[in-house]
Amino acid sequence: MGSLLPCIRQRKQECHPHSENETNGIDRLIDIEGAFNVRDFGGISLSPTTATRHGVIFRSGHLEFLTDTGETKLSKLGITSIIDLRTSSEAKLIQKWAYANGLATATRDHLPPALPFPLSEAFHLDDRFLKYKSQDAMRSQSSAKRYFDTVCSDSGRSKMRELVVFMHQNSSGAVILHCSLGKDRTGVVVALLLALLGASDDQIADDFALSGPGLAPMFAQTMKFVGEYYPSYTEAELREAVAQMLTPDRQAILILLRMIREEFGGPMEFLRDGCNVDGSVLLSLKNLLTEPRGRDSGRG
Repeated sequence: MGSLLPCIRQRKQECHPHSENETNGIDRLIDIEGAFNVRDFGGISLSPTTATRHGVIFRSGHLEFLTDTGETKLSKLGITSIIDLRTSSEAKLIQKWAYANGLATATRDHLPPALPFPLSEAFHLDDRFLKYKSQDAMRSQSSAKRYFDTVCSDSGRSKMRELVVFMHQNSSGAVILHCSLGKDRTGVVVALLLALLGASDDQIADDFALSGPGLAPMFAQTMKFVGEYYPSYTEAELREAVAQMLTPDRQAILILLRMIREEFGGPMEFLRDGCNVDGSVLLSLKNLLTEPRGRDSGRG
């Protein structure tokens, strides 16, 4: 693993010339035409001397609306792998809608094909929309339980193992993770990686909440998509559900982290014992995903 780090550092400095200093907040969002909720895993302080590494993992919402201009900019980030956490039926539904509405315009000549890593085979848009439409006072607890069931089910733990091992084995290039919105499933995977590296719960929740501004530009588009899919609902019902759909629940991710600790002992134990990832793989991954902090880094 160590022999790969100079290559990664060089690519990181080419793509992120100011990345020696920690970034935070909305500044971490990357403007990619046709993509949304795009940001770098790097720039989160882990200690006075280390931070999450730039240019190794990116995250986003789905890439079906990507333009040629956006594809070119995305390819310049050094991405060699695209990991799609959606089910095949979910991906096909969005792809069909994108083509029907003239939004699938990129040639996709400069990016690798997406690799399917469906984190939850039980994901259905109907179920998710109805939950958003009928959220109650227990929203955070319900969301956390859903996140926990997603990654801690037999299939979820198997996919988490495949995902971690894949990133370890393909560490010479950058990877971009996405689901449909880049908020829930993508957010949970990133939260577990951040927890593995030692980020605080508040830092993880802050990163999770950044999907709020990342998804804000998608409100009108999402209203149109959901409105066509559910023509019987009133505009007021759609607005309420879409607003909740695009709003990350910071408290839910805090509850999930507590549940992981209570059930497994912590993120390392969850991945090592719960997902059967070899400890040496996790240690190598931790080395890959961290870098020295710059002198002017912000959050401590």
